[in-house]
Amino acid sequence: MTYVKTYITSLKRSTARKRHIIPEAQKHGLDFEIIDGIDASLVSEDEIYRRADMNRVNQFPEWLSRGMLAACLTHCMIYEKMLADGAECAIVLEDDAKLFDGFKEIAESCAAQLSGAEIVLLHYVCFDPLGLSRHSALPLVCGRELLYPMTLKRVGSAAAYIITREAAASICEKILPLRTATDCWEDFIDFGFVERVRIAYPPCAGVIGAKSGLSFDSQSRFRTYFTNFVDRYGIPFFYSLFRKSRLRSVEAMSRFYLADEQSPYDR
Repeated sequence: MTYVKTYITSLKRSTARKRHIIPEAQKHGLDFEIIDGIDASLVSEDEIYRRADMNRVNQFPEWLSRGMLAACLTHCMIYEKMLADGAECAIVLEDDAKLFDGFKEIAESCAAQLSGAEIVLLHYVCFDPLGLSRHSALPLVCGRELLYPMTLKRVGSAAAYIITREAAASICEKILPLRTATDCWEDFIDFGFVERVRIAYPPCAGVIGAKSGLSFDSQSRFRTYFTNFVDRYGIPFFYSLFRKSRLRSVEAMSRFYLADEQSPYDR
């Protein structure tokens, strides 16, 4: 097994999420560090947009929102911290991640298989059924396999993944100006940020259905305030109602099938 440090991103105001993720990481025996995320609601537009490709932002304003760009910068902070710590490989978690049995052992088993600028998704969603190639499957512990996706189009989630030192360094070097989302893995390949994105199957983590911190721009001011308040303090009924709705959306994007064909990314 390969030792892997864990970095968890969480906004300072997200107390309910911290009450979830800290015991979750402790339960699974992870060596973890909390990284305070960049809160788009507290940062000026200029501070974020001066590091972005504004032609791209103006082309996709709802997608490349201030919240999303702040999340990109937060994950880059994690990569910089990882590099400064001298880590060869790291687990990155967002604070709504729900870790499945054997998570640490699976992650360590996975890390031992990686080389070069690579990312492995431990949680993932796709707007369409996602094919996973068994052509070059590598066995992991706890009944998991390391597989190539047949496509990365519309594949997302940065809730739980493993990243190598080479990938972290490459992303930090190439990602500015910001022109894609934190979890648009197809772009990470197409823009040359990383060499490979593979997937641990079945998934090793889920999400608890907490409110996304990325929705700062796209809601009315009252709705933003109300949902932030509910998420921060875990208000009964409303917290459960919002959580169930978000989980239904995630479940609808969690459809996978195994394919015998070689993946176009397997090269």
